Amino acid sequence: MKKSLILIELLLSVAMTVLISVGIYRAFSSGIAVWKAHYRCKSDENVYIFLEKLAFDLRNCAKYSANDFNGDNQKICFFRYDDNPLFLSSDSLSDEPLKNSNIIYKVEYSFSPENKTVKRIMYNLSEGKPIGKSVLLTQITDMEFKFFIYDKQKNLIEASSLAGVIPEALSIKINAKDNSGNTMKIKQVITIPINA
Repeated sequence: MKKSLILIELLLSVAMTVLISVGIYRAFSSGIAVWKAHYRCKSDENVYIFLEKLAFDLRNCAKYSANDFNGDNQKICFFRYDDNPLFLSSDSLSDEPLKNSNIIYKVEYSFSPENKTVKRIMYNLSEGKPIGKSVLLTQITDMEFKFFIYDKQKNLIEASSLAGVIPEALSIKINAKDNSGNTMKIKQVITIPINA
């Protein structure tokens, strides 16, 4: 008997190869789709973590001096009271644990259009040097702060200049690119309970 492939054997082997190849391709393509979705969600997550840090710091805002709160559309600087500072362990510049309690900190958030980053610097006023520095967001195309205060008729209006006044609310608008290149637009208003 002659050993050679007949047409049916050849067709079966080609069909099995095609089926196995399609299965491998689908597994890899769905894996890549899941990875892209997870990576895109991570960008959104970083923006929302930034907004939570900012809200936490603003809700612990303290009146400390005549120049309590300074800000423009790309930078804010204010004093913050806390007996147990949150968010310092990950970006602390020193390896020593925080021993002091009931400290007033100076906190600065700034947007750099050149680097397309948002950074946070925290100063211990008793030492006069930064104790925490971190870049919180990258790939930010635009970020804008707006400040709101009450006028004499108790209407909430946008403040043209702060001049040391702590606002009642702050609006932040962020335009960022996620990891897949799509543009995200996020706007949030944060109330500041210091004047309540």
